Amino acid sequence: MSALLSLDDPEDFGETLRLVRRLAGVTQREVGEVIGVGPSRIGRYETGVNIPNLVTAMKLLKYLGYRLAIEPIPMQESSER
Repeated sequence: MSALLSLDDPEDFGETLRLVRRLAGVTQREVGEVIGVGPSRIGRYETGVNIPNLVTAMKLLKYLGYRLAIEPIPMQESSER
């Protein structure tokens, strides 16, 4: 499975994280133990309440059998910079 994640949208990231975690057949507790956070933190990531930093997102996805690829996408032109 390949999924496009946006760290700009915590809910989108969370829904995808929950999906890949369930596909991997692991619990929030198991993921949290491996990456060093509590299961409630994983739950907050999955519901979009919080969003992990880049290093944590990489650890999460690696444990679940995915890698995080970063692609720079130009922002829309704006008069404000």
